[in-house]
Amino acid sequence: MLILTRHANESVVIGQDIKVTVLSVRGNQVRIGIEAPKDIPVHREEIHERIAAQSAASAG
Repeated sequence: MLILTRHANESVVIGQDIKVTVLSVRGNQVRIGIEAPKDIPVHREEIHERIAAQSAASAG
């Protein structure tokens, strides 16, 4: 795992076309913005796990 320190309005670029920007930090909450191509799904981890579980259940 790569660990980075970023401040508000600073970004991290992943590959050629994904950009993650720290929008604000308030206490223990961090707001981030993600710019990615429309064909790349972006989900919170708990939603991703739910989708994966539903796919596995329907597959067999």
